[in-house]
Amino acid sequence: MEKPVEIICFWSEEIRARVCAKNGWKNYETVEIELNDFIENWCIGMDNDGLLAGINFDHNMFGYEIEGYHLILELIKELKKIQKELDFLKFENLDDLENQIKDALE
Repeated sequence: MEKPVEIICFWSEEIRARVCAKNGWKNYETVEIELNDFIENWCIGMDNDGLLAGINFDHNMFGYEIEGYHLILELIKELKKIQKELDFLKFENLDDLENQIKDALE
């Protein structure tokens, strides 16, 4: 029997998170995370720990599940599309981050 994969949920808007704050989650608070911190610490840490990111789950707890490194690549694609650069502590820029993630996935 396979061990279930653990998921940490994140939402792009606070209202989406609050809609899910019921039952076992009713005592949880929403906390905003800066995107650069989310990428450098959360996504990389989840991937290293074998956890998935649950993205924008709805009130029925249906949503998108993705590995941290793959989520980073998706975010980079969107950031480049809107020509938005982020300041990182561990990476020079988006291209450096993208190259290192792609290298890690090989």
